[in-house]
Amino acid sequence: MTWRSIVLVVLLLAATGCRSTVPVHDRGGERIIVLEGHEKASERDLLVAAERELTMWRRERRAADADDAAFAMQAFLRDEGYADAYVRFEERAGTLVFQIEEGERLRYAGVRFEGVASIPETRLREFF
Repeated sequence: MTWRSIVLVVLLLAATGCRSTVPVHDRGGERIIVLEGHEKASERDLLVAAERELTMWRRERRAADADDAAFAMQAFLRDEGYADAYVRFEERAGTLVFQIEEGERLRYAGVRFEGVASIPETRLREFF
């Protein structure tokens, strides 16, 4: 790989950043993927979380791919602390619409270990 190729790749990565490459519009400019109800998580983050699944849905239009996309978005939200997050989808006239319920973001104040004498507390904390 030449230095020009490397520079080109770096520039392309910088230009696109971490944006999702999933087009949300069809060729005519109509929006075909819509996210509703999200207030805290950005649309970009949700699309990136389900990028592979949404790409498959655009190709095949299979409900299984849309369901996988909803699951990926829900897993992303739960990883971000929204333990009660729920994402469902429906197709409306060729448009894939995701309804997102984030719920409250949960945080924990700390972890206490009681009754475990055989494993040092420092070792147990490695799991958190």
